[in-house]
Amino acid sequence: MDFRDVSKIVLKYKFIIVMCMAVVLGVTMLFNKRNPTRYTAQSRIAVKTQSKIYAGYDEYSELSMLSAFDNYRNVQTQAEMLKSKKIQSLAHKSLGLSDDEIRSLLVKVTPEQDSDLLRIEVTSVHRDLAINYANELAEQYVRYTLNSFKKEAEERADYFRGKLLDVEKELRQAQIEREIYKKEHIAGSFESEAAQTAQSVYDYERMLNAAQIEQEANKQRIAQTMRELSSEAPVETKTIYTTNALRKELQGRQASLEIDLAKARQLYGDRHPDVQSLERQIETVKNKLVEDEYNDLRVVLQEVDEANPVHRELLKNLADLRVEQGAIEDKVAILSGLVEESRKPLETLPEKEKTLEQFDIRISMLKEEQSTLQKKYKDFQLSSQVPTTVGEITDRALGAYDTQRSHKALTLLIAALGGLLMGLIIAFIREYLDDTLYTARDVEEALTLSVLGQIPLEKNIGTDPRVCADKPNTPVAESFRALRNRLKYILAEQDMRMFLVTSSAVQEGKSFVSLNLAITMAQYGHKVLLVDADMRRPTLHRSFDVPNNGISNVIVDGDDVTEYILETEIPNLSILPAGPLPLAETTPVVSSEIFEDPRIRDMFSLLRISYDYIILDTPPILAVTDVMALTSMVPGVLFVVSAGDMQRADVVSAKNMIESTGVKML
Repeated sequence: MDFRDVSKIVLKYKFIIVMCMAVVLGVTMLFNKRNPTRYTAQSRIAVKTQSKIYAGYDEYSELSMLSAFDNYRNVQTQAEMLKSKKIQSLAHKSLGLSDDEIRSLLVKVTPEQDSDLLRIEVTSVHRDLAINYANELAEQYVRYTLNSFKKEAEERADYFRGKLLDVEKELRQAQIEREIYKKEHIAGSFESEAAQTAQSVYDYERMLNAAQIEQEANKQRIAQTMRELSSEAPVETKTIYTTNALRKELQGRQASLEIDLAKARQLYGDRHPDVQSLERQIETVKNKLVEDEYNDLRVVLQEVDEANPVHRELLKNLADLRVEQGAIEDKVAILSGLVEESRKPLETLPEKEKTLEQFDIRISMLKEEQSTLQKKYKDFQLSSQVPTTVGEITDRALGAYDTQRSHKALTLLIAALGGLLMGLIIAFIREYLDDTLYTARDVEEALTLSVLGQIPLEKNIGTDPRVCADKPNTPVAESFRALRNRLKYILAEQDMRMFLVTSSAVQEGKSFVSLNLAITMAQYGHKVLLVDADMRRPTLHRSFDVPNNGISNVIVDGDDVTEYILETEIPNLSILPAGPLPLAETTPVVSSEIFEDPRIRDMFSLLRISYDYIILDTPPILAVTDVMALTSMVPGVLFVVSAGDMQRADVVSAKNMIESTGVKML
């Protein structure tokens, strides 16, 4: 099937295709009309991303209290935060929305490409609601993050303030007790050896005290992270530690390396190669521990939704904190042992000097702890007073647009294409199921015979059946001349001078074909006799306006056939009408009985001598049996098919009936 065949099918079923498009478009337009208009408002937030800051264990960065947000402050995480039920419920409560209004809202948060901007799109059937909710959601997000950071910083500041007051009270008490003891028991100063021993004890106890403070702070950070997880998913908040030999060894190595790092920093400073080497070793060990811890947490906390970026980042942060806690605990245990070892030389000192030295060590430790707590308290107090947020509103929703306007146009376009496709499918299915013969190729495929000619149907020929005589310059007349020329060669090859013209059914144009073919052969100079052998529906006498007397008169009345052969005004063309079909008093005479009469054969044998060609116009083969009787006297058959009117099965059946008699199909 080529493009021309497809075009013919489309043109043939154009009404069906147009109707399918019209129906689908009509249904789509009705649906669009009933579907309420939905409005979309947009606001935008600029996300302030920050990488996690890794500091030493004896100091914090300004934002280190934001442990729950340090690892996932990125654009995608904040998009998930904006879509969370927590933020949206705050917006619902602030605007006082009803359940119906909440159900009408559709929120979409999309990160802008190659930027730190988040686009908030709110769609609703209420225009003002879409605008207000887009702005309120952004405001609640900024307010929530600001309050979260401020609350956590205040809690940390209060914690360190309480610890600081306790230490200051204990320091004052220790200083008073030392002064009293010295006045009562000591005169003079310590030797340098005792001072060095005391300094060693002081160094280790100072490190132990810092580690214990870090341990307590880390516990609070773990508890805060677990609360963040619990707020989004129901997880068990107790801390579960699983250990194995390899992990225990790595934790011990990390603790030892951190103690070595603290000593190296006191001796060499932060930029010494030994210090940097120790930092790299600690980082390697810690990464391995964090990876193992994260995998364990994924198994233990089954309820946590790991597909959620917020949950995933919190889980990673929790693994980091737990590894940190394990290392701190090992460091505390090691330092406790070192403190005990460093205190042993003090046992050899005189009792009074030893007691005074212990006072000095305690006071030095308390001063160190006081200094550390003061620094932390000031840092967190400052952080709680400085407005800090992870986002800033850059664009507020000022209006809303009809999101369905463009969608409706697209829907109509898709509906039109869908209707067109549906129509084409129906057209091709009907074409596939259609058994009608339309083209010469259809006829040749159905009958396995060559088409000798194609006669076009033209409106301008009117009702004149003698087109080749009256209108010789028309395409119809030219097509008959082409048929004559091709038929002459076939008749000459087969040595035929008589043939009949028939068709499958009535109104296929066989009489029109036989008449004009006879005219063109006569015009060529051949002596032609056209016989009307259709006794039931004779037409030849009307074409030449003569009486209908002929074959039936010869057979029934016994008249001479030459009396009924008429010459026409067309040179070389003679005609023999069918004659009336007689009605007997008892049994009517049928046409098939007339053609079965032996005198018919004698008549045609006589006529064959006088004419170059004898053409018989016969009735349709499927309608009556007359043709079957004539085929025994005629060597060839010219078969006429009306394009677009006949079914394949009928035409094939008629062809098989003709061939069953043994006659040649021209």
